[in-house]
Amino acid sequence: MTLIACLHPRKSRTLLADILISSDARDRRDIVVPIRAYVAPHRLQLMSWTPAAFSRKVIEVTPELVILWAGSYSKACQLARRARDWLKANQANADDVLPLLYQHYREASPDFQAIITPAAEDWMYIIGNVKRGKSALGGEYAVAGTGAEAFQTVMDGAYLPEGDTVTPEATALSFSSALLAREILTSEPIYSGFGGGYEVIYRGDAKFIRIDDLMYVFVRVDISKPEPEVWLESPFIRQWYEEDCLYIVSLSLTEHARQGLESRGFVIPSVLGQSHMPKRAIEDLATTQPKYLCIHELFYNQRAMQPIQFALKGISIDEYFTISPDGFQFTPSYMERLHSLSKTVNETPGMN
Repeated sequence: MTLIACLHPRKSRTLLADILISSDARDRRDIVVPIRAYVAPHRLQLMSWTPAAFSRKVIEVTPELVILWAGSYSKACQLARRARDWLKANQANADDVLPLLYQHYREASPDFQAIITPAAEDWMYIIGNVKRGKSALGGEYAVAGTGAEAFQTVMDGAYLPEGDTVTPEATALSFSSALLAREILTSEPIYSGFGGGYEVIYRGDAKFIRIDDLMYVFVRVDISKPEPEVWLESPFIRQWYEEDCLYIVSLSLTEHARQGLESRGFVIPSVLGQSHMPKRAIEDLATTQPKYLCIHELFYNQRAMQPIQFALKGISIDEYFTISPDGFQFTPSYMERLHSLSKTVNETPGMN
């Protein structure tokens, strides 16, 4: 139960994968997801597979070759071991990968899918039921898992993200931000067996690069009045890597959150890796600027809602947001932008 995707915004290979693991075990335990979405107990009772744990769905065979997996965790571990043993002495090009697939994966398994993709070349191999499509923003894509349909819906209805010059990784971040926002609003991704958090990896100079030290922020903007009202949703999500582990902290920085929702950390190991406590302190994460910032802004009035993604990187973050021991603050430049956008959104068809 998962969501994995290989897409090509601006014809540049970019990968996206969720972190949720589901189980059909009868002794079901409550699980808290980083975004703190409310999961209704009666909905869980109707699910044959329920959220149980977290794992990376990204197998980094080499810096140049990545496998995304969906479905059976045990089969993912098996594929990871086979790829490691099979390809460790080779260059992991198409000719090296094909014999591995021919020997072990000629017949598709209904409970397992994978996407095998290099950074330096354009070929791709798939295992199992992987859907293909094309969108204006994402380019040609391959997607698998229980979240495939939701991903295709997001792709088809996506708007060009604002912020820095729109890069492939910024486009992929806008998709992951939209999916996380769905968890906040409806929890539907969790009920469909995917979500919890997302990794975004993009093609660099002949190798894949992780989006490392990323913060997601969610903002509601009520534009039904002459003066827009801005609300920060809590918690904020910050994630980073240490070796092959992904770490996510659900940060409660707003005053509303401090009243009942404390910050909480999550460790997401790779399929063959071990869980280790992070080296970074939560105080550092709550008071220092991230390298990437992705804002999901939801403009709404009595008639409709309009989401907008806002992606920033590096020093450009400082123009709009500050994070310090005093908390998270919008700059005057950001508020001016919101006021300008509020007028524009209010005048679009369907909103007025």
